[in-house]
Amino acid sequence: MSYHLTPDPSSCGSKVAKSCHRDYGLLVGCGTTALALACMMTPPTQKKIIIPAIACPQVLYAVLYANCEPVFVDICSNSGLIDPNLVRDVLEQDPMIGAVLVAHTFGHVADLCKITSHARTRGTLVIEDVAQAQGGEYADGRPLGAIGDISIVSFGHTKILDVGGGGVLMTDRHDIYDACVLLAEQLQPSPINLEARFAEYRSQYYSEWNSRVDDPAALNRIGRLHHHFRDIFLYREDGATPKRIIASLPMLPMEVSARRELATEYTTLLKDAATIRLCEIASGSVPWRFVFRVPAHERNKLVGLLRNAGVDVSCWYPCLANFFRDDSEREILPNADAFANEVVNLWVTPGYERQQIHLACTIIREYFG
Repeated sequence: MSYHLTPDPSSCGSKVAKSCHRDYGLLVGCGTTALALACMMTPPTQKKIIIPAIACPQVLYAVLYANCEPVFVDICSNSGLIDPNLVRDVLEQDPMIGAVLVAHTFGHVADLCKITSHARTRGTLVIEDVAQAQGGEYADGRPLGAIGDISIVSFGHTKILDVGGGGVLMTDRHDIYDACVLLAEQLQPSPINLEARFAEYRSQYYSEWNSRVDDPAALNRIGRLHHHFRDIFLYREDGATPKRIIASLPMLPMEVSARRELATEYTTLLKDAATIRLCEIASGSVPWRFVFRVPAHERNKLVGLLRNAGVDVSCWYPCLANFFRDDSEREILPNADAFANEVVNLWVTPGYERQQIHLACTIIREYFG
């Protein structure tokens, strides 16, 4: 297949863009591909991109695929999202910043209006990553994805609408759309053994992650995995993806409502629990997971108890700076480091049994007395 400079209003990319109040949408193989193309739009003389210190590792990979340098900015400790005031400070101090990448991590709504205001006074590109927050909205009613110069949404593994793959780059600027179409033409098809390659990636990732205590260099090796697995993160759409995405779009409101309902149940059961810290989230957020914090020295034992009881639980995300620089070179990111050591995620996937929610909350409350 080939991409077209004149978008078809009936195409998958255009339909997704319209749902986010954008003029142009370009469908590619996955969300990381879309994010990498967005990062490639930075000016050639300003190849530094501000990114949140807490986000999915593929955010870092996308920046590196664009041959840009990540600049890690600390998060707000109460939300896990990039701190707008620190973004302003970095923009004032470093004229080589070409873009600010803002991720609505965990589905929490970032303060993109404030960040955009800081960026536009310097002509800095704003990239909005809605991969974990599709269907959310800002306080003024605009959908997430409507504000950045470029925004992306993903339909891949564990996303709000998971159809097995596909990512859409969205923008209101025809020049950006045209440039990204030309770049997309150069993408390779998805590998025939995509699932096997992903399994290999996950195996290597977790192998390095589990060895990090005895071998600190393991974290840097995770950061270099993007070299070896470029084929599973940068590729064209396949012929079946558009139909799956278009068929899924009408289900988005129901998906969002179900996630919010499950998250509310967790909140009700845990809001008075001693010791744990719930995140402060805006009303328009879409829970990708139910996220909270516990004391770092208690987390591993608690997670073990939950898993032994059959509860789905994870501890995402690590601080991205650990994957890129060693301790002697990396930025000081106290909030991200604390968050990474304390964060716990519970499932809010529609259909998740309430019995599991009550079991998880009972274990947590009993553990902390």
